[in-house]
Amino acid sequence: SPFAIINAPGETNPSKLNLNDTLIILNTEFGRTPRAQGSTGRNHHPYGYVTAFIGGPTTKGISGAIGPNGVASTYASPAQNRIAALLALGIWPFSPEAFAVSDVPSATGEVDAALKAMQACLGRTA
Repeated sequence: SPFAIINAPGETNPSKLNLNDTLIILNTEFGRTPRAQGSTGRNHHPYGYVTAFIGGPTTKGISGAIGPNGVASTYASPAQNRIAALLALGIWPFSPEAFAVSDVPSATGEVDAALKAMQACLGRTA
């Protein structure tokens, strides 16, 4: 089983991954358009792809959903995903050569942007 390398709940085998302190990020490089494009299928789409955060600082119950109409009910931008990943690593992501507060919708400052990205992507409030 591929899960044999991960500690089960309550297991403390040091040779296995501990999801309490290991963040796994599954990220695609492009998405697909939400609807068919004629009879030839769907095309690449820069605004709709899947990212999953597993373990580490994530909390239960945070997920997005794509409805039958192809539109997501919740989502985070690629910048928000990267901001949250950097914060999970203990790296402050806001600097002129990295991310801006405006990369997080409706954020009013760096701390607010950090909190909103962590809530949207990791399910955390601090």
